[in-house]
Amino acid sequence: TFTDQKVEQVLNRMDEFAPIVTPEQLLASGCVWDAWNYVSQLVRSAKQRIVLIDNYVDERVLTLLTKRAEGVSATIHSRYTQQFKLDIEKHNEQYHPIAFVQIPHKSHDRFLIIDDEVFLMGASVKDMGTSLCAITKLNLSAETVLLLVKWFDYKKDRFTLNWLVTEGVEDEEEGEDDGDEGEVDGMMG
Repeated sequence: TFTDQKVEQVLNRMDEFAPIVTPEQLLASGCVWDAWNYVSQLVRSAKQRIVLIDNYVDERVLTLLTKRAEGVSATIHSRYTQQFKLDIEKHNEQYHPIAFVQIPHKSHDRFLIIDDEVFLMGASVKDMGTSLCAITKLNLSAETVLLLVKWFDYKKDRFTLNWLVTEGVEDEEEGEDDGDEGEVDGMMG
C-alpha cells in the first residue's frame, strides 16, 4: 500500500542518517556526548568480550560497561586505587561482574578490545571528548596487545617480545639480553 511505501521510505531515510560505528573517529574538543555515544556503541557491539587497558578509570567506566550484552565478559587493566577497588567491588555485588587486572607499570596509550578488534584510544574513556582525541581501529590481534601488557620488561623500561623469542612459554632463563632481540621497535611497521 501507499502508506507502507511511505513508512519504508522514512525508515530507510532514518537508517541513512543514523550514526554508525566507524573504524576511525576524530572527536573535537567539547564533543563529550558524541565520544560517550561512540564508545557506548562499541561496547554494545561486543559479542564475546570487552577489554579496556586504561591507567585512568573511575565509576563512569563501570557505568559504560553495564551497556554490554548479557554474556559478554569485561576486564579492566588499570592502576590500582583504593577508591576504584571499592567502586568495582560495589558494582560487582549488583551487576554482572567486571574483572580487574592491575597494570604493574605505566601504559601511555589506552586500548579498547571488542571481541577480536583492537581500538587505540587517544584519551582515557572517562575523559573522551573533553579535548581533541581520536579512536582508531588497529590492524593488530587482541592477543598481541594483551601479551605486551603482560610481558612488560621492567629492567629496560620498554616493551620486549620475550614471548616471541621463547614461543610464549616462559621468560629467558639464562644469559645476558643483547638489547635488540625481540624488541618492538620496527616490529609492527
